[in-house]
Amino acid sequence: MKKIIINQPRYLGDIIFVMAIAQKYYDAGYDVDFPVDDTFIDNNPSIEKYFPGIKFIPISKYQFPLDEVGSGFFGSADQMVINCQITSKFKNHMGMKYTQLNLPINTWREIVITRDFDAESRLLEKLEIKKDDKFNLINEYYSNKKTSYMLLDIKNNYKNIFLRKVDGFSLFDWMGVIERAESIHTVHTSIQYIIDTMSTVTKNIHIYPRVEIYEPHSYYDYLFSKDYIYHPHPNNLKYQIIYNLRKFKRNLLIKIKNTSALLLN
Repeated sequence: MKKIIINQPRYLGDIIFVMAIAQKYYDAGYDVDFPVDDTFIDNNPSIEKYFPGIKFIPISKYQFPLDEVGSGFFGSADQMVINCQITSKFKNHMGMKYTQLNLPINTWREIVITRDFDAESRLLEKLEIKKDDKFNLINEYYSNKKTSYMLLDIKNNYKNIFLRKVDGFSLFDWMGVIERAESIHTVHTSIQYIIDTMSTVTKNIHIYPRVEIYEPHSYYDYLFSKDYIYHPHPNNLKYQIIYNLRKFKRNLLIKIKNTSALLLN
């Protein structure tokens, strides 16, 4: 049996996003290794629970070299590495994870998440959410090299349920809460990849930008299918300067890469 190694060990949103690639090869009869950051394995419950068949391995114990960052795939007759760690200097770096394999970008929404409905019910009970409750689901946390936080001040007649770490439950166990929410307010982060694959979810979904890194919604909104309400960045000179510097750096790196390719040819 030929082995496929998925090189995308970090960032839960990215891991969810490329899971359809892993599952596609697994369904075709391949043995799929997916090295991930140890925390995804050590968490209770582990990510393995939601994607059976995929062999998740703590990156600290994985022997195969996965240092290269870029697009493409390489390997031997016995095993192939699909490198999904495409750098963010490319505006469409997320889509490139699929287009490098000649797969439509929308393929990512074919992922199958094995839900634990018992855990979802217990989480609803722990959060004291009753059957007819109307509430806002609010997520203020995301990760940018470290856990980051952004205050979202939501004012309406519904009570607020804040997404947070609850011992014994994972982000995937919040899918039952997501389905019940009257409105959802979240900074763009991994939860949006889960929401976008769900059919029974409110249409009142608000996405907020990661302000301190000034990453425009246009960097990722093309990946998603739902009619989200995207909130703009604050009109702040500091954030605009950061954005322009990032844009200049990205364009410069692309120009250098193209020039190098011409010289090699």
